[in-house]
Amino acid sequence: MEIGGKLISELADWKSYGPGIGLQTIFNITKHSGLETGLYFKINPKYYRYIDGAGIFSGKNFPEKVVQVPLLYRFDSKPINFTAGLALDYILNLEKMKKSSPFGLSPDYFHRLELVSTISVSKSFYLNKSLVIEPELRASAFVPQGGGGVALNVSLRKMIF
Repeated sequence: MEIGGKLISELADWKSYGPGIGLQTIFNITKHSGLETGLYFKINPKYYRYIDGAGIFSGKNFPEKVVQVPLLYRFDSKPINFTAGLALDYILNLEKMKKSSPFGLSPDYFHRLELVSTISVSKSFYLNKSLVIEPELRASAFVPQGGGGVALNVSLRKMIF
């Protein structure tokens, strides 16, 4: 088992920077496979397009404040690591989003929980026998509404056992 922290640096919908931070845990099942989970706080910048009352296309930016809990299958090898799975996003500021929703978007359009599919590739660098730093390239997409992003993340973990 490994426990540590993770810094998230996401490019959401290919245009907006979304930072995050959190705690990460890895449970080893076999020598090369295991489960990865965590608890992350992220800012997801969202851009909503809509048609106003005059029929003119317009848009509005809104930063979603999100708590994310991923559950990923993890395959470890010396050259490279892979993960794949799902994450649950819980939107903390949903009520504020609903109150300031763009014209033409019903408050029912917004959902408190979102399901996110995610895959990643990473490389583990051992600083000593129990401390590992791991840069990661991750891609994700919201299910079923689409959209998503790519991220360059870095984790620092300590091997517990």
